[in-house]
Amino acid sequence: MTALVTPLTGDKKVNDEALRRLIEFQLRNEVSGFFILGTYGEGLSIHPNTRKLFAERVAEYVGSRVPIINCVSSTSIDVSMELARHSADLGMRHIALLPPLYYRVGMSELLKFYREFDRLGLDMLIYNNPQKTGIDITPTIFRTISTNVDSLVGIKDSTSSIERIAELTEEFSSEYYIAVASDIMILEAFLYKADSHVCGICNAIPELSRSILMSIARGDIDTAIRYKRYISRIKRISRELYIEGVSLVKAVLRIRGIDVGDPILPNRSLEEKELLIIKNTVKSVLDNMGIQFEAI
Repeated sequence: MTALVTPLTGDKKVNDEALRRLIEFQLRNEVSGFFILGTYGEGLSIHPNTRKLFAERVAEYVGSRVPIINCVSSTSIDVSMELARHSADLGMRHIALLPPLYYRVGMSELLKFYREFDRLGLDMLIYNNPQKTGIDITPTIFRTISTNVDSLVGIKDSTSSIERIAELTEEFSSEYYIAVASDIMILEAFLYKADSHVCGICNAIPELSRSILMSIARGDIDTAIRYKRYISRIKRISRELYIEGVSLVKAVLRIRGIDVGDPILPNRSLEEKELLIIKNTVKSVLDNMGIQFEAI
């Protein structure tokens, strides 16, 4: 499942043509669904009205071909509720929610927060990203919330912890949808049989995730590990250039021929010398895999 980026024009409007091309590129490479307006989708940086329009376009272009999970998180619960209702109006019934942002909360506040969305009758996933929120929805906390929130159907976990993947899949996979995020955990997500891996780099190189999954399916773990190392090699650029993953992914997409625009502040676009570093690395990886460089 791809953590879809949000293609925008220079004046921060949805770039319909780029979005359509991106979605078709993903579907040609057999992605199993889309997670929209999360970290890679820059949802928290985008005006709610633009988020609504983007969700409408994704619903229109994807149709019923694959599932869509709409992240409706916001610093305001009223905005989150508004976005969730809009998602329901579109027939997009799967939503994801980070815990409350900015303020320190305990279990009682978490329960009240997630219960507010029960009345909407949507299928809700908790989006656990403690590196960004400062709140970790541990398996114990998830069990408590799931016992008290009827609409909860699963969790998207972004802890990058193998131990956490093992705990979640062992304890909850028979009852709840377990999605694993963080690109470096793609191999582990498949090996531990999570329901999905939500992949950021797959926006730009969906061929990698498909190759890993196919390698595992035929029992070729060595090849799967080699492909994961390619992902790590590309992701390493983010650390070296001190940029977020979305800046890297948007740059790679532009290099491969799908211009989805620049990242939104506070994320930054890249300089020409940085783009050259990325291009050379990505081209080397794709050449090794026998994949065409242009995303056409």
